[in-house]
Amino acid sequence: KLANMQTIQASLMTIQETMLKMQEQQIKMQENISQNHMELKGNINKLEDKVDTIQQTMQKNEQKLEKVELKTVQNEKKLELMDNRMMTINKRLEEQVIYLEMDRADYYLRFQNITESRDEDLNMLMAELLAPALQRETQEILLEIDEAYRVQTSYA
Repeated sequence: KLANMQTIQASLMTIQETMLKMQEQQIKMQENISQNHMELKGNINKLEDKVDTIQQTMQKNEQKLEKVELKTVQNEKKLELMDNRMMTINKRLEEQVIYLEMDRADYYLRFQNITESRDEDLNMLMAELLAPALQRETQEILLEIDEAYRVQTSYA
């Protein structure tokens, strides 16, 4: 009996030591788990901060993009208005040039049977036709045509 008791007591001591070691390991594991949990929380918080920063940056970029798009639309409208104005001014100028050319041609075409061709110097043509008939220099005729034109246009 005594030997059995000692064996049981030795077994109990071994079991108790094993349980103490297991308890120490369990405490270490819980500390590790706690530490890992804290690290994970910290990492998650950092990620959340980064996500917030990215979202704020995206919002700012979207606002800037909207402003740029609005300015682009405004600039396009201004450009279109300017283009329309330029076209109107160009059309007016063309009309004025046509009117001036017609007025000039009307004055010069008072000579009958003279056909006008584009970019032709009618002054010179008339002076060359009149010079032999009037027995005068072409330059004199040109000066007199110019003077007559000035006198007539100032009375008109």
